[in-house]
Amino acid sequence: MPELQIPIPRPLVPEPAYDTIYSGDSATSETSGPGIGGGGGGVPAVAAPDGGSDETRVMLGLDYGTTYTGLAYMHQTVEADPAFRDLRVFGEWSGGGGAGKIPSAISYSKTPSKCKQWGDDIDKQQSLVLKWTKLELQPQKALQELAKLREALGGLALVQSLLRDERAGVKTDMPLHITKSPISIVQDYLTRVARHYYLYMRNNSEFAIERGNVPVDMVITHPAGWPYEALNKTFRATMGAFNKKIFPTRRNIYLVPEPEACAVFTVQDMIVSGENNMVPGECFVVCDAGGGTVDLVTYRFDRLEPLELEKIGPVSGDYCGATYIDRAFLEWIESKITNIDMRAQEHGTGGHFVHEAKRNTILDRFEKCKRQFTGTETNILTMPRGIQGDPNFTQLANGQLTITAGDMKGFFSFSIKQTLDLIDRQVGYARVQGETVSYIFMSGGMSQSEYVLDQEGSHYGDVTVQRPQEGWTAVAQGGVLCAMGIGANNAVLAKPCPKHYGISGAEALSPWKHRDAGIRLSADRIHGGNMALDQITWLVRKGDIVLPDCPVEASCRVACSFVPTQIRDGSTMRVTFCATDMEQPPDYGLDGGMLVMGINRVRSGLTCCCRIQRDGYHRD
Repeated sequence: MPELQIPIPRPLVPEPAYDTIYSGDSATSETSGPGIGGGGGGVPAVAAPDGGSDETRVMLGLDYGTTYTGLAYMHQTVEADPAFRDLRVFGEWSGGGGAGKIPSAISYSKTPSKCKQWGDDIDKQQSLVLKWTKLELQPQKALQELAKLREALGGLALVQSLLRDERAGVKTDMPLHITKSPISIVQDYLTRVARHYYLYMRNNSEFAIERGNVPVDMVITHPAGWPYEALNKTFRATMGAFNKKIFPTRRNIYLVPEPEACAVFTVQDMIVSGENNMVPGECFVVCDAGGGTVDLVTYRFDRLEPLELEKIGPVSGDYCGATYIDRAFLEWIESKITNIDMRAQEHGTGGHFVHEAKRNTILDRFEKCKRQFTGTETNILTMPRGIQGDPNFTQLANGQLTITAGDMKGFFSFSIKQTLDLIDRQVGYARVQGETVSYIFMSGGMSQSEYVLDQEGSHYGDVTVQRPQEGWTAVAQGGVLCAMGIGANNAVLAKPCPKHYGISGAEALSPWKHRDAGIRLSADRIHGGNMALDQITWLVRKGDIVLPDCPVEASCRVACSFVPTQIRDGSTMRVTFCATDMEQPPDYGLDGGMLVMGINRVRSGLTCCCRIQRDGYHRD
């Protein structure tokens, strides 16, 4: 049976095709070879095409991270051009104590306390907490998908019991997270972030965003080289959370890679604070070491006034952030505990990173040890009540866990090694090009560790390793600067796809899928049985991200069967393309709001294809 690939456009993540030369507070972009973006695809930088310096607006920057999330913003008025001094970090988080970020955590568990169950305000003693969900947005490898499937199947016993007994739902507290997809969890979390920001701004800002008279633009930062699938999920979740019901004047949405946003803020901050010791013609590497990913970019400092930077080489990154230190610790301690499996859940995890009460307590206490570790300390960690260790494990006694300096170094080893390898490649590439690298700027949550900073510094004796004062919030602030055109011009304008696009065809009748009485049927003359007609496969969804100058591509495998006479006569296969702007598109049917975009008859190569693929040809 021959199989055809029917291509449909789909957005791709912009990759570097241009270098951007930054000039002062108002950037100009010049094309001069491979540069801004992060890979290889040919997208020029686009900054604030619909906004200018002669209007009043709010630019909101979102840095949704694996472990922490930050917001930064800038208010622009018609009286003055936007400037670095107008940049603000949102720190009014519940329970955050004025911190610049809030934990990327949410719980759907019921609690008798008054906790809001997200961010820092979670009843961790009685809740299942979902963390690290950002890591679930990326495409998974086969083994990872199988592991997620195994976890998802963990909740089937409960679902089956509910199907057998309708009253079971009344007396069973089914964890809501097992019904949620990663994008749904991210949107739920970001909805709480958006609501909190809105309420604060409504009560404390002169910009009356709730009355719809001030445009709100947004910039979303993302890891370097992130695949389209992950970027699209983040975009859709953000649009659902920061929706137009709350922000009726929400307008432009921009994207900026995290290391580039970090680089722009770092340089601007040094210049404004008078701490710039860089020499024109020398390069610096920015390493944004976050919770999930470590992203890097290298720039050459060409001129101070007006500021000019040129990107050297590609943006790079890998999954080796601070959560991998936590994972190493959990794997170590779970092998030592005999009376509890912190990974197991009564109803399964639903394939998500779920932390129950004891695991939350242990990780919270370990976090303090991790942040304070300098390379020599032995830490004593008080374990939750009831935990028993292996009799041969002497480091756990009387509820006290002893973590030696050697143990801690082992937890850090993977993340530090991978980070050093990434930096080595950036520095090596620049030096091969004849450049001189003088500085490595560390930012992000993992860089707050003195041990990490010391390891990076000792590895590079001839390069200064430095941590900017506001390195933890550099990404969110840098995203705003990029989108406002302050010292950079590398923000890419993103648009939501206006319609659903797909193809319509016949499918073999399935009793579980084609149960609707309105489905048209037709006899299958080759295999017997019936075919369900006008079945639609949606390849591009309304609201999917569309980027400038990027082709939109998707594929769908279509199987066709032909009898010998049809092959001899050169019969054709008909493919119907369709579209709709309905919010919930139908699974079948070509009427009632459906637009038939065209009917293509695919004829060339079918005869040859059938002759070559004899093993796939079925004859009844």
